[in-house]
Amino acid sequence: VPTTTSMTDNAGNSYFQAGSARAVDAGAGQMVDIWYAKNSRSGATSVTITPSSPVTGAATVWEFSGADLAAPLDQTLTLNSQPATTTPSGGAVTASSGGVVVSVVVPGGSMSGLQMGNGFISDSLNFGVGWAHLMVPAAGTYGAQWSTSNGTYAASTVSFKAATGTSTGALNACDLNSDGAINSTDVSLSVNMALGQSACTAN
Repeated sequence: VPTTTSMTDNAGNSYFQAGSARAVDAGAGQMVDIWYAKNSRSGATSVTITPSSPVTGAATVWEFSGADLAAPLDQTLTLNSQPATTTPSGGAVTASSGGVVVSVVVPGGSMSGLQMGNGFISDSLNFGVGWAHLMVPAAGTYGAQWSTSNGTYAASTVSFKAATGTSTGALNACDLNSDGAINSTDVSLSVNMALGQSACTAN
């Protein structure tokens, strides 16, 4: 099973593996990994991923504002070579503060998506892999739960911290203009927008 040797982009950002975020399903010969760039420069239009050996795969890129610029990485959890199931867990991390949690799972079976009622937002099912994220307002334990056909799997979940002094409202999925408040402006911005599973509440 190959590793990710490096990641670069055309804006000159520096990428780092999110702790020990590489998770492997040895029996299926599959792996997932999460890398990040902190305080990134704008203008990147392409990302180059270099594996340790030729491989067929896919990538999803997230971009979040309001993250800690100096040390955003918080917690990392990996699940390797998990038993066959139709309800694979992304693995739950205990975040030390508000911020964002991202979860990736590579199933041996076919991917259906997130289980109903799970608060995470499904971002992609590209290449049969599930990518999802959840904006979290405070410290706590958070994990994605997926639905697949029966098969083994591997998963990686990582939490990133909000910048010190960032209002938790700015990380709320309903704060569409990120001004730290859920108000009539956000209602106006949400017209004709499908908020999906953002699990937001407002007066």
